Amino acid sequence: MKNTLFNSPHELSYRVLLLLNAHGNSKVSVDRLAALDFISVYGIDFNISEENLHGINRFRFSEYAGRRRGINDSIKLLVVLGYVQFHPLKKGFLYSITQEGKRLCQMLNDDYATQYTKNAINAILFSKEYSDRDLTQTINDYSIAVAKEG
Repeated sequence: MKNTLFNSPHELSYRVLLLLNAHGNSKVSVDRLAALDFISVYGIDFNISEENLHGINRFRFSEYAGRRRGINDSIKLLVVLGYVQFHPLKKGFLYSITQEGKRLCQMLNDDYATQYTKNAINAILFSKEYSDRDLTQTINDYSIAVAKEG
């Protein structure tokens, strides 16, 4: 059995809620949520935080590839539970937090949730001028730069 301390479906669901809560009433795509989650967790790499919530490891950028799938699965569960609302578009969906989701976020008040929320707000500010595609490309560019550093 694989031991996954970080990025379990349970943890990803809470992080998605905290991210959507930090976005207020905005509607957000899965791609943007995946990018913002990655940036929030690895804040040092993007100069939005003084620490990486999951530590520093040389393979951290390899996590990004599977992040979208995990976020997507978490969102499905959160929609079913009534914590997240979906908004259909011609090509996909956008998501926002519900009042019930906001209430749940108020109960998430441990050190990790507090620091993650601060990082999420900084990640949202960092990404404000980026399209979803540009944000993904930025993460890929950072990944290449880190790989070159060794």
